Amino acid sequence: MDSPSSFDRNRNPALRGVFFAALGALLLTALFVTPVTPRREQYHGRWGELYRRAGDAYVNLAYLTVGAGLDERVRPDLTDGLLASARGCYALSTSVDPKDAKTALSRALAEQISPGGEQRSRTMLATALRRESRGQERAEIRTVLLAFAAGRPDPDRLAAAEPVIASLAPGPWALSDAYEEIGDTSHAARLWDRGWERATHMLPRVVGMLVVCGLVLLAGAVGLVVFLVSRLRGRGRHLVPSLVAWGLREAAEALLLLVVLQLLASALVLRSPRAVEPYLFLLPAVLAAVGAIGWVWYVSPPNRQLGWRFAHPWREVLTGVAAAGVIVLPVATLESLSRSVFGLAPEEHPLVPVLAAADGWAASLFLILGACVIIPALEETLFRGVLYGALRRHVSGGAAVIVSAVVFSAGHLSWAGFLSYLLVGVLLAWLYERSGSLLAPAVAHGAFNAFNVAVLMVLFR
Repeated sequence: MDSPSSFDRNRNPALRGVFFAALGALLLTALFVTPVTPRREQYHGRWGELYRRAGDAYVNLAYLTVGAGLDERVRPDLTDGLLASARGCYALSTSVDPKDAKTALSRALAEQISPGGEQRSRTMLATALRRESRGQERAEIRTVLLAFAAGRPDPDRLAAAEPVIASLAPGPWALSDAYEEIGDTSHAARLWDRGWERATHMLPRVVGMLVVCGLVLLAGAVGLVVFLVSRLRGRGRHLVPSLVAWGLREAAEALLLLVVLQLLASALVLRSPRAVEPYLFLLPAVLAAVGAIGWVWYVSPPNRQLGWRFAHPWREVLTGVAAAGVIVLPVATLESLSRSVFGLAPEEHPLVPVLAAADGWAASLFLILGACVIIPALEETLFRGVLYGALRRHVSGGAAVIVSAVVFSAGHLSWAGFLSYLLVGVLLAWLYERSGSLLAPAVAHGAFNAFNVAVLMVLFR
């Protein structure tokens, strides 16, 4: 039973008045300090360069698979798939900076290893020449166009083109092929070794990505088998979350406070020239979530529970990792289908500008900790512990799962990813409903983010 003091505090009209007055003041402040136009242009060229680097990374992977013979031994269309992904990154680069001639040059070099790609390569080189307005760049690109035109490349032209071509990830290999064609085998071998050395620098990150993603997928496969077997034997357990000490009004106030605080913090961060530094990037989300959760904690009676129970911690951890492994492929498929069916353009991942600004392993580790531990723990406390808990007091488990998942998905502000985030939200709420603890959905959320971060670290670092 609630104590009289907590009961009065929870329904004190003066406290509510102060809350909404402060909320209005925060909103006005946020609107006042928010820049009229986002400072996106500050990182405009950097993002375009980053997308081009991602495309080059895909081409490096394609060359590695060709050199190791993996494209034939593993899957015939593996190289084509990598090149298709590279073309997508190059398209994103061009959409950020339409006049980026180096993107067209990178695409042209990538097409050199595509079956029948010589004509497309020459067309892209001509496109690069048209896009580039600076005299020296035009001269270099024109030299490249001549060097890769039909017929035997001229050694002098190749030597003149080498600085600009070799600066691109697939460039040394393309130059090696050209020197091989004119019979300069020693120069061709040197450039091939240079390209191979550059590509092998990616191997530690590639291995790390494969380990993380492989473990998550393996856990998902094992977890799915265990779940199906337990269901067939009727041994599944269902621990309903404890009844929370707040209602829908407090949950709605917390979500409103979340929006206002994040708007205010983001507006202040955008005014900083270091807006995409990892610590500043995570700061608005962390402050807003802590403020929203703190409000519910304050206005609730003393017997409040936020859902963090640790009765069987290792079981919940393993369940969470397995759930993430089950969901990653359906989420990627659903997002791809959403873009195809609704004609939605590719959206920039929010971590892209942060990875562009991150300098050194310390920043990367901070980003990994925030994306895979801090943010998942706070979001699960808010969306599952606070929102789902309040909904569960008034509606059935299924309805609470759907409503909380819709709010969770809408909060990510992504049209292309709405259905995929909705699927993730359903899974996380279902895990909370089944386990009775936030530990399992928080681990699932963190493992899902770790899968995506591992892939991005390969492509954008």
